[in-house]
Amino acid sequence: MNFLLNPQIRRIFCLMAYHFDRSDVATAGLFNFFKQASLEERHHAELIMEYMNKRGGQIILSSVPEPKASYVSIKEALIDALNMEKEVNECYIANGFKVKDTLRILKNTYGDYLSDANENREIVQDLSSSN
Repeated sequence: MNFLLNPQIRRIFCLMAYHFDRSDVATAGLFNFFKQASLEERHHAELIMEYMNKRGGQIILSSVPEPKASYVSIKEALIDALNMEKEVNECYIANGFKVKDTLRILKNTYGDYLSDANENREIVQDLSSSN
């Protein structure tokens, strides 16, 4: 499940948020949008890491390329955000995750550990929303 821990998207959304909070850019709507996206992605990563720790897995984070320091336009930032989401989606698909198969794949991988639906609901929701 380490492939689900894509730190790049979490870090870049945070940087995008604060780019649009700068005094020379000041686009409150985009700041709030990217800040919320960053917090949501971080929360998902924390849930996955907690889940892996509970199941005896090892958390392995890959290196992350340096993100852009600023954006020329709103359109450029939104295109970058969309491209990052597409990359994550492609990663899920490449690893066999599809909306209708998500629970089956997780059950096959973790067996009896998925008996508590409430504990795993948000992980499944994250996977489903990405497909």
